[in-house]
Amino acid sequence: GPVGVVARGVDVPYPRRHAGLWRDVAETGLLLSETPPGLPPDTWRFPARNRILAALAEVVVVVESHAGGGSMLTVDEALARGVEVMAVPGSVRNPAATGSNNLLADGSAPVRSAADVLDWLGLQHQVALPAAVVRRGLASSERQVLDAVEWSPTTTARIIAATSIGPVEVARCLHRLEEADLVRRGPGWWERRSPPRMR
Repeated sequence: GPVGVVARGVDVPYPRRHAGLWRDVAETGLLLSETPPGLPPDTWRFPARNRILAALAEVVVVVESHAGGGSMLTVDEALARGVEVMAVPGSVRNPAATGSNNLLADGSAPVRSAADVLDWLGLQHQVALPAAVVRRGLASSERQVLDAVEWSPTTTARIIAATSIGPVEVARCLHRLEEADLVRRGPGWWERRSPPRMR
């Protein structure tokens, strides 16, 4: 179940609007606090709480943070304990992503989706979909284009020559096949990829 580490007594939800979430976590998991029941959330308790968060984690993921944001306090505590830190890339124009982008520049692993975190934790068990299943999900023009792409680099001109659907539709199909992770693009060529993996 979920674990919540709070900076005030476990009997006083903070902020009040999170009372429902507070109750749900308490009923299905665990609320943990160093603060005695009934005490308010003094400002200094929040950074102190972050060391507990870091100590409980196998990996800390920073989704978004200013350069001096509270998440950076958790990062410091995690690094001091040898806990892996990962970060979600953000726009370089977004000041709220400066901290997370700095982590990436300093060598933290990027998180593009939950799968990256599960992979790091060794919890991602992927099974390749059978080629027949993959082909059934494609339009006939996409199947034609996929058949024309070889497992080694194949020029776009060669793919067009091997199909009967015209260059514009071939380009559309190649784009859809690339989005489906069935082909890979190179400079002027394409090549097949293994069938996508089912998570």
